[in-house]
Amino acid sequence: MRSPRKSIGRCAVSTLTLLLMSACGSGTDDANQPPAPTPTPTAAPSLHAIVYGASDTSVPRGTDVPITMMGQMRALFDLIRKSPDFTQVVMDLGDGTPVHVLDTNTGDKFLPGKLALGLSYILIDMKAKGDPKYADYLATYQKITTAMMAQPSGGNYTYANTSWGEYYYLVALNNFKAHGMLNEVFSDTMLATLQNRLTFCDMFGADSSGKTNTCPAAGVPIDVASLNTAQNYYAVSYGIAGLRQKLGWSNPTFSSATDPAVATMNARDALLYTLTNHIRNDSSGGFSDEASNTHTTYYDKARFDRYSTLLIGEVVERTLEMGNEANLTPELKGYLRKSVDLILPQLNADGEGFNYGRSIGPYGDSAFMEVLTAAANAGVLTPQEMQIAYTFIYKAARRYETFWYDPTLPTPSVNMWVKGRGTDTYRGKPRVMGENFSLLHQYMYVDAWWSKLGFGGKAPMADSDYQAWLDARPRYTLTWYNQPTDTAHPYSAALLTVRDGNRVINLNLSQAPDYNSFTPYYPVPFSDKLIYGTTDLGYALLIPQVSYNGKTYIPVT
Repeated sequence: MRSPRKSIGRCAVSTLTLLLMSACGSGTDDANQPPAPTPTPTAAPSLHAIVYGASDTSVPRGTDVPITMMGQMRALFDLIRKSPDFTQVVMDLGDGTPVHVLDTNTGDKFLPGKLALGLSYILIDMKAKGDPKYADYLATYQKITTAMMAQPSGGNYTYANTSWGEYYYLVALNNFKAHGMLNEVFSDTMLATLQNRLTFCDMFGADSSGKTNTCPAAGVPIDVASLNTAQNYYAVSYGIAGLRQKLGWSNPTFSSATDPAVATMNARDALLYTLTNHIRNDSSGGFSDEASNTHTTYYDKARFDRYSTLLIGEVVERTLEMGNEANLTPELKGYLRKSVDLILPQLNADGEGFNYGRSIGPYGDSAFMEVLTAAANAGVLTPQEMQIAYTFIYKAARRYETFWYDPTLPTPSVNMWVKGRGTDTYRGKPRVMGENFSLLHQYMYVDAWWSKLGFGGKAPMADSDYQAWLDARPRYTLTWYNQPTDTAHPYSAALLTVRDGNRVINLNLSQAPDYNSFTPYYPVPFSDKLIYGTTDLGYALLIPQVSYNGKTYIPVT
């Protein structure tokens, strides 16, 4: 995300007044698996033109981006392939501290899965085209995946590939299977290793060090309540269980001390059941409270942010991805629609997404995109909203290519770290390669779904028509995360969205107990190019500070 401006000016100050009185003025395969991008010519401009491009993945004429997303993926593959030792690959962002992104001490525990998935797009594409270099790239892929799945021999070996990494790896395996390539890419021995390693067990239970990466003995169930991370990781484990089941692999079973029904379900359905209860019980508005797993009293809860809205989009997308549509209930679709209703008033002509809370920047943009895509697939958008959603996603993809992706860096890359930008420690510079892969994957799978929905190669709405729809949005929208009449949740939380001409202003009112000292959670208005928080920093924006007895106090919670 961008660092704050040095001066916010008079317009920013009167923006706070806007929320009370007036504005200061506006600114300016199989049936269930998305196919890999197809090597067919595409009209420009379109989402497919930005993501895949022409038949050779180059930028089609009339599409004003420096490179397609497939082109970026191929460049990363070539960077690895040309290195004498792939663990010594360097990405240089031009700030004087190049990163050895594949070194075993990077600490990116999702990287093996991200590599397996990201590079699989190139292999599938090359195979479909009969590319004569396919064998060389396949050999590189097999070398990398084999080394990263080797058993650690001790020391600080960090290719653990936990949680999200396991999910990404299983997406790659299912995509290979859908294209008849699974047994060509992976040996039987390697598949046996992956079947043993790619489980959700590392997210449940605990050993003397606090976590365990091994499943219990066969036939011994896992307590579904023993999740040792944030409750949104139920969605990650749900994706893992469902994709394992789709491959024909067995899953560990679950038990529950409070709900015997869990023990009668397969792991996939037990996790969806538990996840649904999380969304249902931790708010009355359908949004997940992401502080609910660590605090026992409600006044210590109420962290509603980007992920509270995105979680249901991921759940629905995973459900479709694994072919579990039978369990896509009206309740889940209703929660998804609430996320849509929070997002629609925030849409804009620049493809910008969430501007408050953590994990924003390019992930704030792609969160809007993922929720809208899930909603389109689940049938909860009107035909007009489908057109609007596709147009916004096109603009978000173009924004990624022309703003977040920086081809002028010594190693071209998504940029969340240099030239005045900063992000949270969770996505620090050592994860630079993995962030490229995961963001590119998001756009690639979204493009595949929209192609299946009949939008492949289609141009977005005309800017004038899109702008007219935006101009017709309500000036003020109040979205309750939980209803004030809900006696079980006595401290309400809500989002106020104000549209002031072309400007979107958000005032997020939630307590964020574990993050309330950080700027993106302060109860002040945020608006792109005007006021924008920097994750993990605690400077005050538009908030008085009181110094007393050597300490500084800020009235925020």
